[in-house]
Amino acid sequence: MTKEDRLLRVGILGCGPISQAAHFESCSKGRNVELYAICDVAKDLVSRLAAYYEPKEIYLSYDEMLGDPKVEAVIIAIADQFHRRRRAAGAESLVLRFNLPVRPNG
Repeated sequence: MTKEDRLLRVGILGCGPISQAAHFESCSKGRNVELYAICDVAKDLVSRLAAYYEPKEIYLSYDEMLGDPKVEAVIIAIADQFHRRRRAAGAESLVLRFNLPVRPNG
């Protein structure tokens, strides 16, 4: 399968086991997406995964990744307790995909 001419630039928040098992590879292999950015607070983890998947950008701050006008969609793959804050921060400008269900009161 070949990549399309116009790719959706995706950022992934969270470089943990679920992202490593599914999201990074899906973005790399998808015909209409580009793994544009990855973000995690663990600098060593971001560096290691960036060396393998070669995103255009790496971030240690979600707010910085959201501030990048080239990021068009974000996969949020972090623990449930952090979803609500991240959902509120990014919902105005980006398409967000949450890895786990978001609880309205959580």
